[in-house]
Amino acid sequence: MDCIIQAFPDEFHLHTLEKILETCTQGINAKCDIKTIFIRLMERLADFAANSNTDVVEINKDINIFTMFKENIDNIIQNKGEEIPLNKLLEL
Repeated sequence: MDCIIQAFPDEFHLHTLEKILETCTQGINAKCDIKTIFIRLMERLADFAANSNTDVVEINKDINIFTMFKENIDNIIQNKGEEIPLNKLLEL
């Protein structure tokens, strides 16, 4: 997942964010540190929003990124919470 985050352009991530997060949520292994993946993706999108052309940000303002991350984190906790160590859940 880190390769996907680093290799594809920011616009791609904005248009496919819901699918990327769903894939991480559904395919997560309890030993995988999903927090790091989510943080890298959030940082990348935050940098893009801060440094991008205002037209691109305006086009994508209808995307509620926070809600997407929150819903997927809730799904991870609900579906895989028993398999993931407590300290990793709290970090999420």
